[in-house]
Amino acid sequence: TAREEKLNFEGFQMDYRGIPKDGNIVGPFAFRLKYPAGFRPNRNYLEEVVRWQKLAFPSPYLNARRVEPATPQARKRAVAVLHEILSLTMNRRLTSDKLEIFHNEYRLPCKLLLCLIKNHGIFYITNKGARSTVFLKEAYDDSNLVEKCPLLKFHDRFASLIGRTCSDSNDLLKA
Repeated sequence: TAREEKLNFEGFQMDYRGIPKDGNIVGPFAFRLKYPAGFRPNRNYLEEVVRWQKLAFPSPYLNARRVEPATPQARKRAVAVLHEILSLTMNRRLTSDKLEIFHNEYRLPCKLLLCLIKNHGIFYITNKGARSTVFLKEAYDDSNLVEKCPLLKFHDRFASLIGRTCSDSNDLLKA
């Protein structure tokens, strides 16, 4: 139909039952998902993701003592807390050691890494040596940060003035 063609033209693909092919829905409790290029979810997985996306959860800014730890709402709240923490950083990423600091304060799940892996459409985890870093996927387009804060823009300009690339900028800070 014309409506389906319009939706496909706008980049929002749906299958015949009204479930988005990437799990992204519009709603107050939904997160933006970006799956890896080779990931092809089946219909059952997408139905579960859409159900989870529609699930209401308490605000990440409220006290977590009222939330039962083993409920889906608690899992979604933990994802919301991690999303907010990463959104507040300049690079939209943190090492897993730094995320563990927030563990007790925000009552995050004991198996935090498992929570991040289960939500691989929202977070990206990279392991470099013994250190793992968690990225917020919606903040990146490939390997480039979509919205840079003014301080990062200044840092990139400064690095280019002294003849270093942005990838060398971490070494610049150590020198």
